[in-house]
Amino acid sequence: MRTYAMWCNQKLALAGNTDNITFNEKAMCQKFQDGTFIATMLQILESGLQEKEVKIRGIKWTPKKLKVFWNENMRICWEFMRVNKITLGGVNFISIMGGRSMKTVLALVWRWIQRYDMATGVNELLQWVNDHTVATYTVDNFTNNWSDGMAFVELYSELFSCVETTDVESWRGHSAEERMTWAFEQFTNKLNIPEMLMIEDLQTTNIDASQVQTYVATIRTEWEKWHAEWLEEEQKRKDAENNEDAKKQFESEMHETEGDNLFNFGISAFSNQKSETDTIITEIINEITDKLSEAEPPVDYTVFTQEAKDKFRERTDGFDDAIEKFSKAKDEYDQVTHTDVTEKKDKCDEKTDEVNKYRDEFDVRIETTLEEYYQTDRADKFYNECTDHMDTVFQEGGDLMQTIITETTESIESATREEERERIRDEGNKRVEEWIVIFDPLKDEFTQAEDMYPDSHVDDKHKCQDKRDEIDDTVEQFKEMMRIKIEEAMTADHDNDEVFEDELLQLYHETTVHNNETVGGEEVLPLEQLLQNPTKCKERLDEILEKVKGVWGDSESLRQKVHDQVDAVFNANGYECKNGTDCCAECKSGHK
Repeated sequence: MRTYAMWCNQKLALAGNTDNITFNEKAMCQKFQDGTFIATMLQILESGLQEKEVKIRGIKWTPKKLKVFWNENMRICWEFMRVNKITLGGVNFISIMGGRSMKTVLALVWRWIQRYDMATGVNELLQWVNDHTVATYTVDNFTNNWSDGMAFVELYSELFSCVETTDVESWRGHSAEERMTWAFEQFTNKLNIPEMLMIEDLQTTNIDASQVQTYVATIRTEWEKWHAEWLEEEQKRKDAENNEDAKKQFESEMHETEGDNLFNFGISAFSNQKSETDTIITEIINEITDKLSEAEPPVDYTVFTQEAKDKFRERTDGFDDAIEKFSKAKDEYDQVTHTDVTEKKDKCDEKTDEVNKYRDEFDVRIETTLEEYYQTDRADKFYNECTDHMDTVFQEGGDLMQTIITETTESIESATREEERERIRDEGNKRVEEWIVIFDPLKDEFTQAEDMYPDSHVDDKHKCQDKRDEIDDTVEQFKEMMRIKIEEAMTADHDNDEVFEDELLQLYHETTVHNNETVGGEEVLPLEQLLQNPTKCKERLDEILEKVKGVWGDSESLRQKVHDQVDAVFNANGYECKNGTDCCAECKSGHK
């Protein structure tokens, strides 16, 4: 993928177009999706082949998300390729419009490479290689013959023997990595070809021949241009040797040519660096966030941001290289006298501004991306604090709940009246409702943590809701445990006392307030009934008072009050009771 992406980027750069493909499969697929990039590439490639500007008519250059325009763009491009004899071999645009078929995208680019850089075929390319290497060195394939790097050294040495001498034999004592590093750099410096191959691509048992062919074919295409220009320059140099005016003209033209070359080098440097920027940003962000995860609070986030920006500057020196090339190109144009190159100098300034603007935008992107991580880091740290707090509250709250359950159930078990047990149960439930309140601040903390997470962190927000649900579930479990324990205590067998509070109160009421009352139209004389059978009344009274003793209210005080009132009634009605209702039965027989 990288080789094909860089091949496209190199063609764009040579055309002065700073658009590029990044080394990301998803991004590359999306780049081809609406047909506009395909149309741009076809215009550039066909213009280079025909040596005149070629335009594709009917393309919707701003199709947005309208797939009807995507489809029309694709139809136009496929028809253009058919007319211009690009063999597609089953490559269809439906898959490309889906934005997910990397295989189809690469197949399309390979068809372009075959048409515009390898039109004469692989065998002819292999023959060209052997024609430009030493007689004792034969290249039979585009795979393992290139893995030691000597083929690249030999090829460079032969191609540029007209301008420099390379000590090929000395390179036999170097490693394959050193050979390839040097050769790739030379091809970049001389022909403005990016390093389409990585050393590791050739250090495997399964070398992709099409990648090597693409790189070598690009070398051939650009070298043929360079060599033709060099021959023309040499002829002009000779023609100007004995003519001062022609010599000045030639020198001015050489300054313009060098300016053009430097400008193109600047475009390539800019484009190549752009294609790697997303990967570099991702690496830096990962490094910074790894360090951030190990940082102890309090965290100074500005330090991490500055470190990320510094790393970005260090790893994107291609931008500095591009600016330097544009500056040198402008210096060359300043020495041009045979024609007006003001527009070219202005373009150097424009591209320098474009590079700086692009790089500055990535500074902002770093800040924005890291700020989201910082926001997440703050939220994570607070979430962890909330989780620790929840564990503490659960422990302490669980202990308190267990105490409430134990105290309530024990009190119920010791109570001897149903009404008392119900009162204890209700008081226990009330304590539970008061206990539940301690979890509300904890739930609020997780709500705050949820609000701290960026909107894009849906899973993190969900985990905060999960914690609130866990709190509610735990509370419900405690309440259910309380309900079960109380129900067991309430339904257990009890030695219940028969209590007669109502009867006692009624008796007390009748002896202290009423002498008689009317029930159902007939007068009832409770006092008279009481006097007619005082012994029975006394026994009933003692029975009631004994059963409520120590259970219902201040029973001793109530007992005394009732006895005093009853004694007063007895004495007022002629009983000779020395001890009131507590006297003996014989004493009561003397009723007058």
